[in-house]
Amino acid sequence: MPLTPSSLSSELRKKVEVLLFVHDHPLRVQDFVSIIGEGADKASVEEALEAIGRELNLADKPYALESLAGGYQFLSRPEYNPMLQKLKEINKKETLSKAQLETLAVVAYSQPVTRFDIESIRGVGCSPVLKVLQEKDFIRVVGRADKLGAPVLYGTTKRFLEIFGLADIADLPERDDIVHTFRDKLQQKPAKEGKDDKEDA
Repeated sequence: MPLTPSSLSSELRKKVEVLLFVHDHPLRVQDFVSIIGEGADKASVEEALEAIGRELNLADKPYALESLAGGYQFLSRPEYNPMLQKLKEINKKETLSKAQLETLAVVAYSQPVTRFDIESIRGVGCSPVLKVLQEKDFIRVVGRADKLGAPVLYGTTKRFLEIFGLADIADLPERDDIVHTFRDKLQQKPAKEGKDDKEDA
């Protein structure tokens, strides 16, 4: 059944809207035309953008369609900025460097494990890294080893399981994939090696 002009307009608006949702930078009218292809031209895209913006305002949504830098983008309304800033701080706290990810992986797979054992596996000191991981509530002290000096033993926390989507520590992926998996979960790009070495010192 062929699409009518009204259904074509509705379908175009859906395509314009989904592009706005997934793109985190302003999109120009010509960008929409180029990406959507058949059925999209400058006039129809502009009409779709106008309709979307009008509907958002009428529906009293917490975000709006804004025109900026020569393009269009969905932006949250100013009154929600304080709440979103808190979310940004939470995400910042969950971000881990490469050194921290590697140390966390050692603890996850070797727990309960002492600092000496972690440093033996990684080949570098890790006291500052362990402190950060404790502050972020990814690891905790779970006891003391039955050896000279009774060094503390580290293990992962409930928050660790929650962040990485694990029901139990037994659900950990294969060892060779762990750092890559953790980085994907936290959406964290690897830090430069030089920076990591300084953190481990």
